[in-house]
Amino acid sequence: MSTSAWDLAGGLVPEILGSPGGVLEVADSWRQAGGRVGGAAGLVGQAAAGTPSWQGEAASAFQESTGGLETDLGSLQTTYQGGAGVLESYAGVLRAAQDAAATLRAQASSLLLDALGDPVKALAAMAALTTIAKAAATIQTEVTHAASTAAAALSTSGISSASRSSSSDDTECDEDDHTCARAPLKKSDIARIRAQINGTQELPGVDQGRIGDCYFLASLAAYAWTDAGRKMLRDNVRWDESKKAFIVTFYKDGEKKEIEVNDYYTEGNGSGTPDLFNVYERAYGKLIGNDDLPDGHSEDAMQDLSGKKAKNLNTFGGSGFLGWPWWDDDKYTDGQWKQIEEAVDSHQPVTASSDGGKTITARVDTNGDGNVDDTDAEGRYQIVDGHTYAVIDIDDQYVTLYNPWGENKDSSGDRIHGGKIRITRNDYQTYFNETHIGQIS
Repeated sequence: MSTSAWDLAGGLVPEILGSPGGVLEVADSWRQAGGRVGGAAGLVGQAAAGTPSWQGEAASAFQESTGGLETDLGSLQTTYQGGAGVLESYAGVLRAAQDAAATLRAQASSLLLDALGDPVKALAAMAALTTIAKAAATIQTEVTHAASTAAAALSTSGISSASRSSSSDDTECDEDDHTCARAPLKKSDIARIRAQINGTQELPGVDQGRIGDCYFLASLAAYAWTDAGRKMLRDNVRWDESKKAFIVTFYKDGEKKEIEVNDYYTEGNGSGTPDLFNVYERAYGKLIGNDDLPDGHSEDAMQDLSGKKAKNLNTFGGSGFLGWPWWDDDKYTDGQWKQIEEAVDSHQPVTASSDGGKTITARVDTNGDGNVDDTDAEGRYQIVDGHTYAVIDIDDQYVTLYNPWGENKDSSGDRIHGGKIRITRNDYQTYFNETHIGQIS
């Protein structure tokens, strides 16, 4: 076979890169690791069962600790076994694609050899070579799709968190990556979150940590503010005993996605006691990628949560080049105000994004009764720049917001806990140039 013909054929049918054998080796190592972890889980269970007569607080603490460890080890075993299956499937696709590409390359080379110096055969070969090139492109597309599918499956299965779970030593984490540090959900955490899902325990307030995902947590807060929104959040999460994980349902680009969660971001929502919002936060990071979790958009988050299109209102003025606005006139139209009012009154989730921070005259919950009204002292409070709040109430004069930080700072920097802040409608349209209205599925 001519080298030049083979080289030309290689140009038409590029090599499919990758090592099926190498992928299978990794899969096999994961299966073995899963088996070892499963054995360890069994030993922990035996240790717990071997102390039936032990009573008192120490015994309870031991039982909870071993139960949580057994659950965590079981989840890790499932993660390794599931990841191995994903890799084995991908290796099969890769091997079949490489075999098919080799066959096409041989056919192309044979056609090129026959066509050399023969114009009649060259014309006939052109059509066949075009078909071969298209087939090669299809094979490459299938491999790329299989690789993307495998990567997504590994991400949602928790395989990455299995190797990067938080411990006392987070030296591998970049100090600016607040999604890196994670911890497994303990047995007591799982029980608490399941109670929040079934409604026997109230949902706590959203309390943003160091991850810059205010847009997502504010969206959760907006849903959690109404009965229908809380029901939706609860309905979209379930505990899967066989997987030892919570399954969170999202709707990415209109397609239903189920994400497994068995750990949480230790620098994320809350104060170290994981709740339902931590499960949602971790699941969303798996859905869109940890790198994309900070600095997103509320309307996207609400669409992913509900599967229904969100509406975006803004104070931008006339349109300029290619539709981009020439200016921000800091005013909502009467029609836009009406849409915001109707959305809040009909218990739709509403959020607002700020563009420009400033200390303004406002009211927060200074008397600690959980509400913000004229009985609270008026003061000077900060509107956070580039931040998203939930909109929870509106009347003819004021808009009441919830800061996902769970607090607001006054002019001296002191933190007033509670998260609610009431501002004038004029200040709202001055400092919040975008309002996002979601729907409940």
